[in-house]
Amino acid sequence: MPLQGKGMYIWRLGRIAGGDVQAMAEKAANAGLTHVIIKVADGATPYNEELGRAARDAFRAAGLQVWGWAWVWMREPLHEAAIAAECINALALDGFVIDAEHPAKGRALEAAAYMGALRGLQPHFPVALSSYRYPHVHGSFPWETFLVQCDLNMPQMYWVGESPSECVRYSVAKHRSLPSARPIVPTGAAFGEHYGNSYFRAQPADVVEFLDAVRDSDLPAANFWSWDWTEQHGPDLWDAIAGYDWPVPATPTLDLAEQFWTALTAGDLDALADLYHDNAVYISARRAAQGPAAIRAVFSDLLELLPEAQFEQEELRAEDNVRFLRWSATSAAGSVRSGLDTIGIRAGRIQYHASSYQLAAA
Repeated sequence: MPLQGKGMYIWRLGRIAGGDVQAMAEKAANAGLTHVIIKVADGATPYNEELGRAARDAFRAAGLQVWGWAWVWMREPLHEAAIAAECINALALDGFVIDAEHPAKGRALEAAAYMGALRGLQPHFPVALSSYRYPHVHGSFPWETFLVQCDLNMPQMYWVGESPSECVRYSVAKHRSLPSARPIVPTGAAFGEHYGNSYFRAQPADVVEFLDAVRDSDLPAANFWSWDWTEQHGPDLWDAIAGYDWPVPATPTLDLAEQFWTALTAGDLDALADLYHDNAVYISARRAAQGPAAIRAVFSDLLELLPEAQFEQEELRAEDNVRFLRWSATSAAGSVRSGLDTIGIRAGRIQYHASSYQLAAA
């Protein structure tokens, strides 16, 4: 699902609302946020593990997308990419942001290794780059190496020394001129920081000007860095973000087969089971099951046979109340080829489900 509207970066979950994830989610929803971007790794070290899953569930329940971000050091690019991929899978994230700054300068080979490894593990997952506002000022940064394998560009448009609107217009123009230009979702300043002998602090009026400029540039979404800072030092900035009206069109309801696929690939077995009628029937060459609980057990067993599997949807076709889903999956423990599911729908739920696939051990 593409990003739309207002989002916030989170560095340390425990510093927000005293670590109360339900309070975080309620505050985000009341502020009209559409997404959050939580730090999940620092180089090759996972981050926010203690609250990550609980926060994800709370934000999702409140209707927000949950993305993750990682700072990259480029010291162990293959290991850093592997950890990022593990975090994506473990948290069933909606997207992932690479925060690449000074450690990546002059390190195109390491950047290529990182991106190659990440895309090898997550070939179709939404990935964004977060880096400097003006690419021409940072010529040693490997822009093309990162962007050519990214889906989005999230420049850090911190308007130090200029107005927010000038920063947005100039940064957007420069990033759009890159050879591997990607759709832009800018990040604005909701923090204060020392720069040399001077101190920069965003102001509420700056927040409004920034968001106006983003929308005037026909960009679909914007982020702010960071919720942690506003929680401790900038409630006025939070209020400015929350008070900014950015209407977002209602998200179209996914087709029932798409809901099934989303739940299966996210490992959300409760959501999957909720899609079936109480007397629904599932049939395959291996077993038959009736009722949501029994069908849930079928897919629980499949996911156990294919831990951390990468699922690939090859075709989804609709004919009246029947859906035909072709798919495959790969895991370190085995793989599925030539998966074909036939899903019959009645009154908004699945009534029957026939599945045919070949399961091969690794």
